[in-house]
Amino acid sequence: MGKLLCVVVMSAGILFAGCNSPVFTPVASPNPWQDDYSALSSMDNYHSWGTYNVHDPSCCKLGDYYYMYSTDAILGENRKEAEEKNVPLGFIQVRRSKDLVKWEFIGWAFPEIPHEAVEWVRSHADGKGATNIWAPYIIPFGDKYRLYYCVSAFGLKTSYIGLAESASPEGPWMQRGCVVKTDATSVMNAIDPSIIADSATGKWWMHYGSYFLSVPSVVSPALFCSGPASHNSSHFYGKTSFSAHQKSFSLPSYSCGISSIPITARHILAFTL
Repeated sequence: MGKLLCVVVMSAGILFAGCNSPVFTPVASPNPWQDDYSALSSMDNYHSWGTYNVHDPSCCKLGDYYYMYSTDAILGENRKEAEEKNVPLGFIQVRRSKDLVKWEFIGWAFPEIPHEAVEWVRSHADGKGATNIWAPYIIPFGDKYRLYYCVSAFGLKTSYIGLAESASPEGPWMQRGCVVKTDATSVMNAIDPSIIADSATGKWWMHYGSYFLSVPSVVSPALFCSGPASHNSSHFYGKTSFSAHQKSFSLPSYSCGISSIPITARHILAFTL
């Protein structure tokens, strides 16, 4: 406890000392890398995408390969073109690699957005949303693999975190249902899940939620939910919640846009969860 208090006091000192630091002024400079992959973006060229079109990835070493699962976001997406060219366009992009450098695009996890997720989102968002799947997260579970994912309506708290299981990291995946769902009355937003398994207690922890200033942590031994989430939350601003298990505590981290919370304040919150 003394060590934890010391960390908090030191971090707080750094935080307040940082308030007197000079303001950083960004300087415009050209991008040294060519950020244009339009030549590879056609629907029938998906085997050449490599790491292009990767958003919100979850990566894990599973067997002989590193597998990466990512948000449905495609430059110049054209589902009509995909259908005409017999491209098996689906949901949640899946890639694998043996060296984390050369990535093989192996397809999509799901052939469609789970009906339960679509029904929840659109029935609570005036028919809007549920057009793709965001921020998948993969984790081994016994002799199976669990793939968490979220479906939402952009800019709204109407969201759904679901779970699928498979005996192989390449599928096929069996839908197991809802883990957490939220609506306009919820404090948090059920998107961007990440999971850690505490080997000491056997509990599974899920960090989730962003965009609306909340990243709650919940113990989630159950697979299904029956209504909107009502968990207490810690308030941050961030895009994606990611959990890293180190020794006896977990550290949530996130990528941010514009935030008024200094990074040292986030460190304090992380250590005192």
